[in-house]
Amino acid sequence: MPERIASLTLIEPAAFFILRDQGAEEAGLLDEFATLGATVRRAAAADNVDERRHGMRCFVDYWNGAGRWDSLPPDLQDAMADMAGVVAGDVAAALAEQSRLRDFASLPIPTLLVSGQHSPA
Repeated sequence: MPERIASLTLIEPAAFFILRDQGAEEAGLLDEFATLGATVRRAAAADNVDERRHGMRCFVDYWNGAGRWDSLPPDLQDAMADMAGVVAGDVAAALAEQSRLRDFASLPIPTLLVSGQHSPA
């Protein structure tokens, strides 16, 4: 019902489906994110807290830059390791999205896309 929407503002949308059908470089970025998702999924399934911490280290460093995990206090690292299952579910949902960029091309809605200059590709 696009007639009910005046405009969209998307702030760093996690719309990985946009990378599909766009070319080799974008496919590589999608593969990179899928590999990260597999790492977090394995971590979430692990009984070992060190494995969960490893998965979340990979996730945090992916989004925030290498070494960011190591700068976090240990109690925050532990809390984030406990959230590995939630993160794994969110990543799986993002990867399962079947939409394509072309699905949105005909929407007559002004759209503002905001992204950070230091965000991952």
